[in-house]
Amino acid sequence: MLQITDRIKLQGTVHLVQSLVGVSVIAIAFLWNGGVVVVLTAYLLGKLTLGLGVFIAAQIQLNRILGASWWKAPFQHIAPYRGLVRFAVSSNISATIIKIFRESEILWVGFFLSTTAAGYYRVAYMLVSLLSVLVDPLIATVYPEINRLIVQKAWPACSVSCAGSRPWPWD
Repeated sequence: MLQITDRIKLQGTVHLVQSLVGVSVIAIAFLWNGGVVVVLTAYLLGKLTLGLGVFIAAQIQLNRILGASWWKAPFQHIAPYRGLVRFAVSSNISATIIKIFRESEILWVGFFLSTTAAGYYRVAYMLVSLLSVLVDPLIATVYPEINRLIVQKAWPACSVSCAGSRPWPWD
Protein backbone atom coordinates (compact mmCIF):
# COMPACT_ATOMS: atom_id res chain seq x y z
CA MET A 1 0.00 0.00 0.00
CA LEU A 2 2.83 2.38 0.81
CA GLN A 3 4.48 1.68 -2.54
CA ILE A 4 1.24 2.13 -4.47
CA THR A 5 0.52 5.48 -2.78
CA ASP A 6 4.12 6.65 -3.35
CA ARG A 7 4.96 6.72 0.36
CA ILE A 8 8.26 4.86 0.12
CA LYS A 9 9.83 7.33 2.56
CA LEU A 10 7.40 6.18 5.26
CA GLN A 11 8.45 2.58 4.71
CA GLY A 12 12.12 3.55 4.92
CA THR A 13 11.47 5.55 8.09
CA VAL A 14 9.74 2.58 9.71
CA HIS A 15 12.69 0.32 8.81
CA LEU A 16 15.11 2.89 10.24
CA VAL A 17 13.17 3.13 13.51
CA GLN A 18 13.01 -0.68 13.73
CA SER A 19 16.77 -0.98 13.30
CA LEU A 20 17.45 1.78 15.82
CA VAL A 21 15.16 0.18 18.41
CA GLY A 22 16.81 -3.21 17.99
CA VAL A 23 20.37 -1.85 18.06
CA SER A 24 19.59 0.28 21.12
CA VAL A 25 18.16 -2.60 23.14
CA ILE A 26 21.04 -4.90 22.19
CA ALA A 27 23.59 -2.18 23.04
CA ILE A 28 21.97 -1.75 26.46
CA ALA A 29 21.97 -5.52 26.91
CA PHE A 30 25.68 -5.61 26.05
CA LEU A 31 26.51 -2.83 28.50
CA TRP A 32 24.50 -4.42 31.31
CA ASN A 33 25.58 -8.00 30.52
CA GLY A 34 22.11 -9.05 29.45
CA GLY A 35 21.44 -12.60 28.40
CA VAL A 36 19.57 -14.34 25.65
CA VAL A 37 16.23 -13.07 26.94
CA VAL A 38 17.30 -9.47 26.34
CA VAL A 39 18.53 -10.31 22.83
CA LEU A 40 15.24 -12.04 22.02
CA THR A 41 13.35 -9.09 23.50
CA ALA A 42 15.33 -6.74 21.24
CA TYR A 43 14.48 -8.90 18.26
CA LEU A 44 10.80 -8.96 19.24
CA LEU A 45 10.67 -5.20 19.81
CA GLY A 46 12.29 -4.58 16.44
CA LYS A 47 9.85 -6.83 14.61
CA LEU A 48 6.91 -5.38 16.55
CA THR A 49 8.02 -1.87 15.63
CA LEU A 50 8.33 -2.85 11.98
CA GLY A 51 5.00 -4.64 11.83
CA LEU A 52 2.96 -2.03 13.65
CA GLY A 53 4.69 0.85 11.89
CA VAL A 54 3.99 -0.48 8.41
CA PHE A 55 0.45 -1.53 9.38
CA ILE A 56 -0.45 1.89 10.83
CA ALA A 57 1.12 3.76 7.91
CA ALA A 58 -0.75 1.55 5.42
CA GLN A 59 -4.05 2.04 7.26
CA ILE A 60 -3.58 5.80 7.17
CA GLN A 61 -2.90 5.66 3.43
CA LEU A 62 -5.90 3.39 2.79
CA ASN A 63 -8.18 5.78 4.67
CA ARG A 64 -6.69 8.74 2.80
CA ILE A 65 -7.05 7.18 -0.67
CA LEU A 66 -10.18 5.01 -0.35
CA GLY A 67 -12.05 6.80 2.42
CA ALA A 68 -12.62 5.86 6.05
CA SER A 69 -15.22 3.18 5.30
CA TRP A 70 -13.31 1.28 2.60
CA TRP A 71 -13.42 -1.92 4.63
CA LYS A 72 -17.24 -1.88 4.64
CA ALA A 73 -17.49 -2.42 0.87
CA PRO A 74 -19.81 -5.33 -0.07
CA PHE A 75 -18.21 -8.60 -1.09
CA GLN A 76 -20.02 -8.54 -4.44
CA HIS A 77 -17.53 -5.92 -5.64
CA ILE A 78 -14.53 -8.14 -4.92
CA ALA A 79 -12.89 -10.30 -7.59
CA PRO A 80 -13.81 -14.02 -7.74
CA TYR A 81 -13.02 -15.81 -4.49
CA ARG A 82 -11.12 -18.66 -6.12
CA GLY A 83 -8.35 -16.36 -7.36
CA LEU A 84 -8.20 -14.55 -4.03
CA VAL A 85 -7.90 -17.79 -2.06
CA ARG A 86 -5.22 -19.14 -4.41
CA PHE A 87 -3.24 -15.89 -4.09
CA ALA A 88 -3.58 -15.85 -0.29
CA VAL A 89 -2.45 -19.46 0.09
CA SER A 90 0.47 -19.24 -2.34
CA SER A 91 1.77 -15.92 -1.02
CA ASN A 92 1.49 -17.03 2.60
CA ILE A 93 3.26 -20.32 1.91
CA SER A 94 6.12 -18.60 0.11
CA ALA A 95 6.37 -15.88 2.79
CA THR A 96 6.45 -18.54 5.52
CA ILE A 97 9.22 -20.47 3.77
CA ILE A 98 11.21 -17.27 3.29
CA LYS A 99 10.78 -16.37 6.97
CA ILE A 100 11.91 -19.82 8.08
CA PHE A 101 15.13 -19.63 6.10
CA ARG A 102 15.85 -15.91 6.38
CA GLU A 103 14.76 -15.11 9.93
CA SER A 104 15.83 -18.24 11.80
CA GLU A 105 19.57 -17.90 11.37
CA ILE A 106 20.04 -16.11 14.69
CA LEU A 107 18.40 -19.06 16.43
CA TRP A 108 20.75 -21.48 14.65
CA VAL A 109 23.78 -19.38 15.67
CA GLY A 110 22.60 -19.47 19.28
CA PHE A 111 21.92 -23.20 19.10
CA PHE A 112 25.23 -24.26 17.54
CA LEU A 113 27.54 -21.63 19.07
CA SER A 114 26.48 -19.58 22.09
CA THR A 115 24.11 -16.85 23.15
CA THR A 116 27.02 -14.40 23.04
CA ALA A 117 27.70 -15.32 19.42
CA ALA A 118 23.99 -14.95 18.68
CA GLY A 119 24.05 -11.49 20.27
CA TYR A 120 27.06 -10.42 18.22
CA TYR A 121 25.47 -11.83 15.09
CA ARG A 122 22.26 -9.96 15.79
CA VAL A 123 24.10 -6.67 16.36
CA ALA A 124 25.99 -7.11 13.09
CA TYR A 125 22.77 -8.06 11.29
CA MET A 126 20.97 -5.00 12.64
CA LEU A 127 23.82 -2.69 11.66
CA VAL A 128 23.73 -4.06 8.13
CA SER A 129 19.94 -3.66 8.14
CA LEU A 130 20.41 -0.06 9.21
CA LEU A 131 22.73 0.51 6.25
CA SER A 132 20.35 -1.24 3.85
CA VAL A 133 17.59 1.22 4.76
CA LEU A 134 19.31 3.64 2.41
CA VAL A 135 19.11 1.20 -0.52
CA ASP A 136 15.64 -0.31 0.04
CA PRO A 137 13.64 2.66 -1.33
CA LEU A 138 15.77 2.63 -4.48
CA ILE A 139 15.12 -1.06 -5.05
CA ALA A 140 11.43 -0.70 -4.20
CA THR A 141 10.97 2.03 -6.82
CA VAL A 142 13.31 0.87 -9.60
CA TYR A 143 12.33 -2.82 -9.65
CA PRO A 144 8.58 -2.26 -10.37
CA GLU A 145 9.47 0.29 -13.05
CA ILE A 146 11.83 -2.14 -14.78
CA ASN A 147 9.13 -4.85 -14.59
CA ARG A 148 6.59 -2.47 -16.11
CA LEU A 149 8.94 -1.67 -19.01
CA ILE A 150 9.61 -5.35 -19.62
CA VAL A 151 5.90 -6.24 -19.61
CA GLN A 152 5.14 -3.37 -21.98
CA LYS A 153 8.06 -4.47 -24.16
CA ALA A 154 9.34 -0.89 -23.88
CA TRP A 155 12.90 -1.93 -23.13
CA PRO A 156 14.37 -0.40 -26.33
CA ALA A 157 12.70 2.93 -25.52
CA CYS A 158 14.21 2.83 -22.06
CA SER A 159 17.67 2.16 -23.41
CA VAL A 160 17.62 5.56 -25.08
CA SER A 161 15.86 7.58 -22.38
CA CYS A 162 17.56 5.92 -19.41
CA ALA A 163 21.08 5.80 -20.78
CA GLY A 164 21.00 9.05 -22.73
CA SER A 165 22.75 8.71 -26.06
CA ARG A 166 24.60 5.56 -25.03
CA PRO A 167 22.88 2.26 -25.90
CA TRP A 168 22.85 -0.66 -23.52
CA PRO A 169 26.01 -2.80 -23.68
CA TRP A 170 24.06 -5.69 -25.19
CA ASP A 171 22.48 -3.55 -27.97
